Amino acid sequence: ATSGGTLTVSSGSTLSIGGTNTIPANYATHSIGATSTINYSGASQAVGTLNSTQSYGNLTLSGSGTKTFPSGTTSIAGNLTISAVTLDAATNSATIEFNGSGAQTIGGATYYNLSIAKSAGSASLGAAVTVSNNVTVSSGTLTVGAFAITVTGTTTISGTLSITSATGTKTFGDVIVNSGGTWSNTTIAATISGNLQNDGTFTATTGVITLSGTGKTISGSSGLSIPNTTITGTYTNNGTLTVATALSGSGELTQGSGAVLNIGGASTITTLTASASGNTVNY
Repeated sequence: ATSGGTLTVSSGSTLSIGGTNTIPANYATHSIGATSTINYSGASQAVGTLNSTQSYGNLTLSGSGTKTFPSGTTSIAGNLTISAVTLDAATNSATIEFNGSGAQTIGGATYYNLSIAKSAGSASLGAAVTVSNNVTVSSGTLTVGAFAITVTGTTTISGTLSITSATGTKTFGDVIVNSGGTWSNTTIAATISGNLQNDGTFTATTGVITLSGTGKTISGSSGLSIPNTTITGTYTNNGTLTVATALSGSGELTQGSGAVLNIGGASTITTLTASASGNTVNY
């Protein structure tokens, strides 16, 4: 009942927490092994905040009901497994961060904020994922394979975001690729419904990028090379956009002042407006 002592969950061991309980908070120190497992196996439960600047190892949410995450950031060094329960991260505007090295699995669920901050390796979806606010890849790699991902807010990339499978839709809101960051969809299609800013590396070979937002912009110091670009919304190009294969869609692309548009292949876009001063369209 009073604060003190150390709760140790050693690597390779499992602590199962039942009922409506959370992790015991009155220990002065939590010591959690990187390959340990803490399983919230009861009914509706609050996922506890670890002290001593600890991360969960493997975190499992099972049993029944709703598992509610605390405000702030919950760090996970291993896998997040979600089985037959509802994850609530939105109530407390929670951020769930994957920060281990090597391969990690992200449980299929609806998140509020999802953060990838890895020293090495890749965090990959284990099922379909929806992020109702923002995704941040500050380091390491977020791999989007054979599952759907829907991001409503902003995806900010300083590490690597790699889309590797055509199975499941890949839909993003605003996308910002920072200097040193990499977006890669190579042969796989993706839809961006917000602004697109590239100050890093944007790699799309035959994968179609569909821009579906309304009143959005294309910008960035590194320019954008998107060989197959489909615009179904309304976009203003404020940087350099190179479309080597096909520029198409029922939407509108407007050239901003000083913008450059290079079209190397077929262009069947419904509306191209290039009336701003100093812009260039190269066919």
